[in-house]
Amino acid sequence: MESDQMQHTYIPPKNQPLRMVFILGNSYSGSTLLGFLLTSDPGIVFLGEIKSNVRRDKQLCSCGQVIDECTFYRQYAATFLALKESAFNKIRYISPLRFILRNTIKLDTETLSHVRELHSSITRRVADQYPDAAYWVDSSKSLWLLNAWLQVIPREEIKIVWIKRNLKSNLASFLKRGHAFFPSLLGAMLNKWLTAKFLSRNQLESLTVNYDHFHQHFQKEANTLSLFLKREIKLPTHDHHNHHATSGNSGTRKTFTYPFHGFRADTEWETVLSPWQKKITSWLD
Repeated sequence: MESDQMQHTYIPPKNQPLRMVFILGNSYSGSTLLGFLLTSDPGIVFLGEIKSNVRRDKQLCSCGQVIDECTFYRQYAATFLALKESAFNKIRYISPLRFILRNTIKLDTETLSHVRELHSSITRRVADQYPDAAYWVDSSKSLWLLNAWLQVIPREEIKIVWIKRNLKSNLASFLKRGHAFFPSLLGAMLNKWLTAKFLSRNQLESLTVNYDHFHQHFQKEANTLSLFLKREIKLPTHDHHNHHATSGNSGTRKTFTYPFHGFRADTEWETVLSPWQKKITSWLD
């Protein structure tokens, strides 16, 4: 991306550790889309939500292959799933509310060992498949998983990106999937508050990007991401193969399994939300 701010693409030295981009945000906030957009740089590998389960039977990877035929997961899926089960067994159900009074929830020695082993396994696999990779992306969004990663990975090796989306669109996505309005509203607002509190209390550097800008102002968001990651993030105009996501929005995954044809305006909330729901979200957004 040639600009006054960034004159060249940053290429990390070979001895630099493979780093992580961790995406925070509400459910249905656009984290899957953001993860795919980052893969416009071939040095960034997107693996979707690491917290999510992977089915090996007929589940399709975003690369276009079923899991057992995917170049990334083939001969690795069983190991990957076993390591995730061990690592997340005790921490998957940590309530975000516990972070109200505590900066960090310390993991026991056994769990730390499992999380460390999972991280090492993922980075080895990514480095093996993509020798020039600088980052791999986890779009899990969950504070409990970021809390765990931070206890086994040096802070300087995690770049945190917080994606935000306007409340109307976010809630419309909840409603489309059968969630009730008020619990979704409360959950979205609580998660936003807890995320800000977690980042502030732990003095974590992060970058905020706006899903609502992708349609008309993507270049501005791309420039910001490029500076933050010291990589060249640009509009993906052709097919990329440095993504192996099995989680997140299925429509978004399908879009990036084939050549990307551009963004669409995020206006679906206008027909999904009722008049009184629009009024309430206008007061709170």
